Amino acid sequence: MRSIRVAVALTLMAWAAAAAADDPGVVLRENFDAVAAPALPDRWIATTATDDGEPWRTDTIRHFSPPNAAHVGDPQVVGDLRLDSPPFVVHTTAAQLRFRHTFDFRIDEGIFQDDGGVLEISVNGQPFQDIVDAGGTYVLGGNLVVLGNDHNPLDGRHVFAGRSPAFPEFNQVVVNLPPVPGTVVLRWREGTSDRTPFAEPAGWWIDAVQVCDGFACDAIPQPAAVRVDASGNGVWEPGETVDVQPVYVNNGADALDLTGSITDVVFPGGTSVAVNDGAADYGSVPAGAAGACAVTNDCYRITADDGGTRPVQHWDEQVAETLSTGAVVTRALHVGGSFADVATANPFYAYVETVFHLGVSGGCPGGNYCPDNPALRKQMAVFLLKSKYGAAYQPPAAAGVFADVPVSDPFAPWIENLYALGITGGCSTSPLAYCPDQAVRRKQMAVFLLKTKEGANYVPPDCQGIFGDVACPGGFADWIEDLSNRQIAAGCGNGDFCPDNPNTRGQMAVFLTKTFGLVLYGP
Repeated sequence: MRSIRVAVALTLMAWAAAAAADDPGVVLRENFDAVAAPALPDRWIATTATDDGEPWRTDTIRHFSPPNAAHVGDPQVVGDLRLDSPPFVVHTTAAQLRFRHTFDFRIDEGIFQDDGGVLEISVNGQPFQDIVDAGGTYVLGGNLVVLGNDHNPLDGRHVFAGRSPAFPEFNQVVVNLPPVPGTVVLRWREGTSDRTPFAEPAGWWIDAVQVCDGFACDAIPQPAAVRVDASGNGVWEPGETVDVQPVYVNNGADALDLTGSITDVVFPGGTSVAVNDGAADYGSVPAGAAGACAVTNDCYRITADDGGTRPVQHWDEQVAETLSTGAVVTRALHVGGSFADVATANPFYAYVETVFHLGVSGGCPGGNYCPDNPALRKQMAVFLLKSKYGAAYQPPAAAGVFADVPVSDPFAPWIENLYALGITGGCSTSPLAYCPDQAVRRKQMAVFLLKTKEGANYVPPDCQGIFGDVACPGGFADWIEDLSNRQIAAGCGNGDFCPDNPNTRGQMAVFLTKTFGLVLYGP
């Protein structure tokens, strides 16, 4: 490897990928204000683990940002009332949660803590744990006490209890999430008892939820995304000169004048990188906004040269940027053209490069990708779990669940993990079989993708009959139409979906990228 130092000014352009949230770099943000009370936002799930107690909902009684906050009362019953966030993907070991809350829980005789609330987390589909037991730490607002009430499901736990400071004003809570990248679901859980209240209880309000991936939510500035070759096919090829346009978010309270420099470029031996235009300038970035550089004159332009021979199949350029604030950000900028059988003009090209760069798929034997080959059910298990949980994810060891998948099969742990998560029931029940070498049909693909993304208990909306060859109602119609409405998979032409056609590996790269919000460059 060789290293070359070039002085450049770095600035970034406010691009949010199609799957990104309103604020780039913030992987979860919710203020509960885009719905009409008492509805919860999409994919926020309220459940009760007991038969009693009204579940979480939105109301307008109290809020940090108007007009709504999520709220649960403090009923005089034994209750276990849960509010689960949508699943979101954390890519780094430095993610931080910030939210506002206010609460007024029952205190028996003005002395004993009867009711309270906890924050829990599930990572990569594992059971929920207390955020601290899972490896998280409270930075601010962790004023918890031990609950001593054997009528309460949270008895013995450290809980938010009593009345919050300055009630009914909202207090801020800041929590460093456990340093485990993967798919995360957060749970706000209230436990109540059946004791007579000392005073009229108010319950618990939650608002202004935000998770920042890779940085503290109140730090400035923060890397959010980067777009490469925006005017072309979105992939940097050998010998090509491209614009590199990163995105930073100013999470501070004041406007920020921002510049920076590329201070290091590390690349494989036998290759070279030329910085054609190193100067960039954000101007003044308002508080809470994304900083943008203009492509002409104000953003980076760089060229990669392979010297006539690609050095490695997975070729990345490590580019370090030093901002005017003194912060240094290093990015792996992928160089495409990885597979001889996937030309740059191939409609699946950018998607194939994405799943390859992120370690979802390594291609097929011989250094190719085989985009026209069918995606097999055994391969699908790996594709799904790596897309959701990351390339480093390793499933539990196989136990021999399926009659046609021996424990020694390298796909067995992935297949059995998919089964344990409730995403698949196999292809037959007597005996229990998986049919690992069968192609995944388009109708099956819809269920696989949505159950992996949303969870085994997800129920799609009722179908409307939008495809001529998909009977509505029907076994797969709801799933197919949900996938289509999310713009993940279109039909096959002439108003049809072709539900029984096999999915190719090229098509699957598209479906995985769109379903799980995979990005080739960034943040």
